[in-house]
Amino acid sequence: MDVTRGAAENPDSPQQGKMTVGLHQEYLTAKTREVVTGIAQVRTSVVTENEELSVPVSREFVEVDRVVVDDREVDEVPSPYWDGDTFVVPVVEEEIVVVKRLVVREEVRVTRHRKTKNVVVDGEVRRQRVDVVQVDPHHRVRAEIPIETRSDSNTGRHGHVGND
Repeated sequence: MDVTRGAAENPDSPQQGKMTVGLHQEYLTAKTREVVTGIAQVRTSVVTENEELSVPVSREFVEVDRVVVDDREVDEVPSPYWDGDTFVVPVVEEEIVVVKRLVVREEVRVTRHRKTKNVVVDGEVRRQRVDVVQVDPHHRVRAEIPIETRSDSNTGRHGHVGND
């Protein structure tokens, strides 16, 4: 095929009788746009439940023993002191003699003991419930998805999610 037939010659062409043909090229460009495919409604509600919990409770009590000791003569009243878990309070008495002297007659020993027992307590606890309703663009309900959240009392973590 002769591309010069019926076409004007290019006077700037180094070869006379030849013609230059411009080529065109198309490019493809892609764009995205957002389209609403559904709507979700979220409802929360609170559920109250009774729960039992075992709690250790301690109390202290004292035991008082009066211990007779050999007569010990002292120059002044001895100070109370600790002997392990026992608080010892020396008890003195004056004896009538030609010379007055302090004699320890007995010691009061106070010992602290601790007893622990489990006490059962109960009370109401509340748990939040979330209901998610998925709605299509025409406001028709597609599905209701109940989700429960509960605190894990052993680990302190939240987030138990499950179906009712």
